[in-house]
Amino acid sequence: MPLTFATIAAQEPDAPLAPQATPEELDISTPSAPANLPVPIRLENTQRQLLTELKGPPSTVWLQVGDKSVPAFWQPDQSGNPRGAVLLLHAQGQHPRWKSTMQRLHQYLPVHGWATLSVELPDLPPPAIPKRPEKPNPPKETTAETASAGATSPEQDVPGDNTASVNDLDVGDSTPDETATNETAAPAQEPPAKPTRKEVMGQIQQRIQAGTDFLHQQGQFNLVLLGEDISTLWALQYLETAVPPTPITSADSKRKAIIERAIRAVVLLNPRLPADTSLPPLTDLLQHPQVPTFDVFSDLSLEARQEAQIRRQKAKQMRYENYVQRRLPPMTGANPDADEILVTKAIRGFLQKHCQGVEFQ
Repeated sequence: MPLTFATIAAQEPDAPLAPQATPEELDISTPSAPANLPVPIRLENTQRQLLTELKGPPSTVWLQVGDKSVPAFWQPDQSGNPRGAVLLLHAQGQHPRWKSTMQRLHQYLPVHGWATLSVELPDLPPPAIPKRPEKPNPPKETTAETASAGATSPEQDVPGDNTASVNDLDVGDSTPDETATNETAAPAQEPPAKPTRKEVMGQIQQRIQAGTDFLHQQGQFNLVLLGEDISTLWALQYLETAVPPTPITSADSKRKAIIERAIRAVVLLNPRLPADTSLPPLTDLLQHPQVPTFDVFSDLSLEARQEAQIRRQKAKQMRYENYVQRRLPPMTGANPDADEILVTKAIRGFLQKHCQGVEFQ
């Protein structure tokens, strides 16, 4: 039987191959060519577009910062009893909708009267690598052999050398058309220069200012800055230049409220001293004793505990009126919801005790 089937198969002619469909018949839409931009800028634009398309409660708003539009995510009060607004500054290497404690705060605080706005911040570029010092040239030793060798001039023709000099080379082989083409060729476009660390720090402060301006437009004047990791440094730096808005009359005649500070309070979430020596230490920016400050951290390493002790001593030295430092259990990751609930409830308790505002007309 196997021989019979093999014989039949050999006698049958080969079946004709189906013609391959052309791209026009498949109706494949050709994607548009990417913009002639460097790869990092294209990736940043793609990430920004994907962030704005994510599903979720926060609504996307665009803040005008200079000549650029920066995405931010706005979540108004949902309790009906507004208490203020919190401007969230994410950590280095993250984005406003990173699945972390910041995103939970973004959704948790509005349920309890605190509107939230999370602004996209640029990452601080790494410090420049210092140049390696050049080794000094060793001193030349003059001997009898080198002296006799140096007496011979290098310009003398060596007998038997068949190499041609530059003047003997035939340079007339290139045609006039090729020469004209090389001269008229457009120079290659150089990628835009990367911003320096100082320029990025200025951009961060401009975005924080744009975020506060947006909150003022929404009728929010009782503002709290909440920074995580290195963004705690940006929050404290903003206090140096923050300008309070124009005083507004309180809606409650029995309670007089005067806006004396542009930022009502600051929350430092897991602050760390920057290892970069070009940045100011975090303790040097604790210069506003009238601003209630909540220092909360969950990193219980020896280095983190020592840094927390230094911050507490600095606040005591500066006679801070309301400086609260709280150490929470470390986040094990076994139950992320329980870990984040501890942090969010601690921050909410501080806000309600030290930062509740009154309604303005």
